Amino acid sequence: MVGYALTSPAEFHMPSGQLMARRWAAFAAGSTAVFAGMQGCGSGRSSGATSSPALEPPTGLSYPQASITAVVGTPLAADVPVVQGQVVSYSIAPDLPRDLHLNTSTGVIAGTPAAPAPPTVYTVTAKNGAGATTTTVTLSVSQPVLQVFSLNFSQDPVGLYGPSIVSTDWNRPPWADGPDQGFLSVVEGAESYEGGRSLKIWYPAGQFGTAGPGGAGGGGVWNTQFGAGGALQSFEELYVAYRVKFQSGFDFVKEGKMRGLAGGARNDGGHKPNDSDGFSVRLIWKAGGQLKEYVYHPDQAGVYGDELAWMVNGAPVVFTPGTWYWIEHRVKMNAPGQHDGIVQGWIDGKLAFDRRDFRFRDTPAFGIDAFQFSTFFGGSDATYATKKEEAAFNDDFVVSTGPISH
Repeated sequence: MVGYALTSPAEFHMPSGQLMARRWAAFAAGSTAVFAGMQGCGSGRSSGATSSPALEPPTGLSYPQASITAVVGTPLAADVPVVQGQVVSYSIAPDLPRDLHLNTSTGVIAGTPAAPAPPTVYTVTAKNGAGATTTTVTLSVSQPVLQVFSLNFSQDPVGLYGPSIVSTDWNRPPWADGPDQGFLSVVEGAESYEGGRSLKIWYPAGQFGTAGPGGAGGGGVWNTQFGAGGALQSFEELYVAYRVKFQSGFDFVKEGKMRGLAGGARNDGGHKPNDSDGFSVRLIWKAGGQLKEYVYHPDQAGVYGDELAWMVNGAPVVFTPGTWYWIEHRVKMNAPGQHDGIVQGWIDGKLAFDRRDFRFRDTPAFGIDAFQFSTFFGGSDATYATKKEEAAFNDDFVVSTGPISH
């Protein structure tokens, strides 16, 4: 209501009729202003009123870790989603591996996985009352990486690397060619890797194979079996890596054998596997230093293992004498009877061989149970023999359930 003074000095002397007319005019004007103001308040029915914006679906859902490799027993770093708009709830399909979870309120993926799981694509959905947005996350769970065997020569004395040291260093192999004949020694200085201590392998002139005139052809051969206390341990997948250098001026002649992984009967030497006895996956050098895979498996073309070239950028891998190389092998056993066994190879961290269709076995009775230390010239006749004394060097042997050099 509009208020006003009862009587102003000017109004005091007005006739009563004139005074009342003036006050009614003032009241009417004030009431109009008040009522006009009230029309813009309260009910919101005036033409100038506004309403809340309509709810929109969330958009742009993503995760910083779109591809996750988790490890059994290791907490997964929380994967926090990024999304635009309001989200009421999150869901995922299919279900995550055991002991991993998605927070349905925040969308965070976290937990500590309890068992291995193969790579799987999971669809995450973020939604509200107006709609939803989705994204995918690829996740796998692997076993913790286990170092099955490792050896460098920093603790070994410089000099002859004889049978007792070989037995201690290499998990007591049941037999060994080379240490008895004095073909192995520990050296240090310019010939060794980075000036430390490395293993030197000697190949006498005019010799080939592991047993020639005088009892040996040079080099060294033995099987390091996996396991402790006499119990043989077998694996479905392993990696092996080591460093190798051929002395300056090394003549590769026709062919020579190198190290690798094997299992069961550890077939080599022309003993073709028969689906249920064993296998071996080693390396072989050819004339001029070309590097090849040397695989004994039931489907090999002949009596001797298949020779398969290592290639980098479309070119054969060829050793340069006087240069250190870091070699790595991966072998994964096939499901019995299936052609899904894997052999891969890396040189100085570069993938040089990758084949995924090997059949090593038709039975689960054996897996990968040994590292074959195998190095000699040959071949089985004198055309493979060394033309002069030769030497090669090794260091940093590692066998592991996970990658080593890459």
